[in-house]
Amino acid sequence: YIYVICDLTEKISAVAENYTFSKTPDGLGYFGFNANLSAYVEIISYDKLVEDAKKRNMILFDKLHIPYI
Repeated sequence: YIYVICDLTEKISAVAENYTFSKTPDGLGYFGFNANLSAYVEIISYDKLVEDAKKRNMILFDKLHIPYI
């Protein structure tokens, strides 16, 4: 697995599309398989990483009565 965390600029998007990566369902990243490296690759922004983590862990924080940001 390869995770690329970066700003999703026009140039990054062009490179991802050139390598035939697919857009994520929410349109905020790219993913695909690189056969030369035998690796799954995901390209996302830091903001998306943080937001997804908050969504995943929200129920845990609620159950523990811990406020989250």
